[in-house]
Amino acid sequence: AGGLVGGPLSRRRLGSQLRLHRIPQFGIDDWLVFPIVGLALVDNLADADAQIAVAHRYLQSALGEFSNDMFAYPYGHAPSYLADCYLPGQHLVTSAFVTGGLPVTPNTRAFEIPRYVCGEHWQSTEALEAILVSMDF
Repeated sequence: AGGLVGGPLSRRRLGSQLRLHRIPQFGIDDWLVFPIVGLALVDNLADADAQIAVAHRYLQSALGEFSNDMFAYPYGHAPSYLADCYLPGQHLVTSAFVTGGLPVTPNTRAFEIPRYVCGEHWQSTEALEAILVSMDF
């Protein structure tokens, strides 16, 4: 199993191979689970629905007005099935983010929008500022 999983039943099934993260700032009394494998193994509709659609609905119900239609790939990698087939054909997620460390351009694909990550692409305020200054807004 890989990907973002929300909900008690999924969490019990996945067990000890997972890292658990709590979100107290939203008052959620539940856990979100991020398997170490990520979404790398998702390559079909059933797995994608189980990992993304179920988690998305769970987050919508848990976060209410704080939920959104954006998705960040855990660990930053976009499996081709998700970016090319699944996400473009569904209606829950309108954009998805990878850890490409590149600026967004008019040719950027909606389900592979690069993002900069602290530690990977910059490690100081000055380095982040240099990235921002180099962008053509």
